[in-house]
Amino acid sequence: MKDVTIVLPAYNEAEALAKILGELKKKYKEAQVLVVDDGSTDRTAEVARKAGVTAVSHPYNKGYGAALKTGARAAKTEYVLYFDSDGQFFTDDINAVAAERNKYDMVIGARPKEFTMKDMGRRVMKAMASYLSGKKIPDINCGFRLIRRQRVLDFMSILPDGFSFTTTITLAMLQAGDSVKFQPVRVKPRESGKSGIKKMRHGLRFMLYILRMVMLFNPLKVFLPVSLALFAVGFPVFAYFLLFQAHVSQTSLMLILFSLMTFLFGLVADAISVLVRK
Repeated sequence: MKDVTIVLPAYNEAEALAKILGELKKKYKEAQVLVVDDGSTDRTAEVARKAGVTAVSHPYNKGYGAALKTGARAAKTEYVLYFDSDGQFFTDDINAVAAERNKYDMVIGARPKEFTMKDMGRRVMKAMASYLSGKKIPDINCGFRLIRRQRVLDFMSILPDGFSFTTTITLAMLQAGDSVKFQPVRVKPRESGKSGIKKMRHGLRFMLYILRMVMLFNPLKVFLPVSLALFAVGFPVFAYFLLFQAHVSQTSLMLILFSLMTFLFGLVADAISVLVRK
């Protein structure tokens, strides 16, 4: 574990942090441990320093993704392992995730199905992400994951400062062709604090980030279905009026033209995405 830095983003998590850090220091003595205090108003940074680990503090609350970015910048090892500081994950599971680091660029903790499928928003987001990425994604936004540090730095400019960080880097690395594995991990009720995720607001934001990532890496996945849908509606109507009414339906003609324009826009967007990635 000498090549791994365990990064714990923390915002007012002093209560659970001391126990987690104690376990990490005992079980993973060779790993570097780094706490990113995201502008906490409690004793989070003090608890980290008393435990003998490095703590980096933001002057104010910048967001979950911003804390993960800071962790990647501050780390000096080849890999960063992100681990939530609220106590919902088992430190024993770090072994299984870290053991795959020489085979994969990213290893994502896959939470139990009953957890990831407990609300409709997660189901829709997973289904949408799986379709757009072309890969089966059991858990798209788990905060427990190991990543090759350089890949985080490579994608830094497109990674958001909020909770969508995990969703974005998952799609970015899948679309870029990186090796990704989903490793089953266990989950328990968080030991302190409360989640900052608002289902409606953050759910819509996740969807927008998924679309943005696919537009960057594979825009035809968005444009082509829309084009085909417009054509599927417009062409039968066009053919019916032309064959049986002896005139052209303006509505159907517009739908066919919109279908063609959407397809052409998709081709242009695809060419731009290739140039941008290069």
